[in-house]
Amino acid sequence: MTENNPAPSSLSPPLIEALVSFHKTVPAINKTANAQYGKFADLETVLSTVTPHLIKNGLVISQAFEPSEGLEPILVTRLLHVSGAELVSRLPMIIGKGRNPLHDFGGSCTYSRRYALLALLGLTADMDMDGDFADEKPAAKPQPKKAPAVPEVSDEDQPLSEDER
Repeated sequence: MTENNPAPSSLSPPLIEALVSFHKTVPAINKTANAQYGKFADLETVLSTVTPHLIKNGLVISQAFEPSEGLEPILVTRLLHVSGAELVSRLPMIIGKGRNPLHDFGGSCTYSRRYALLALLGLTADMDMDGDFADEKPAAKPQPKKAPAVPEVSDEDQPLSEDER
């Protein structure tokens, strides 16, 4: 039984049961990779975390590309169950137009695969900071300047109290 466009009520019971069991056992996905904005969970970490728990529950993920009418391919992510049931996601890829087309394609593949996988499994690994706002740094709280004591002036004649200094 295959669900290519499944409505919630048409999913096979074995697939639903396997997903429930998977969610009961899958651990948190750690942020182990570094980026300019901080730590995040890369594709390797996501896959190495979820794959053993998928397999224990008779599930496996398959990700491949199919051509589209436009220039960008479509990423097809399949969650397959040993019963033959599957849940399918098709994600049109967005590929930047930078200086190196292969680099842009590779980056799009990695991001798209990670996002599609997490979405299909109903998981989150971290807050996505990949958008334009990633370059915005949170405003630092202004720290009050500490005025040093004025040398050769008695404590009672200082312009600021000891607590203010």
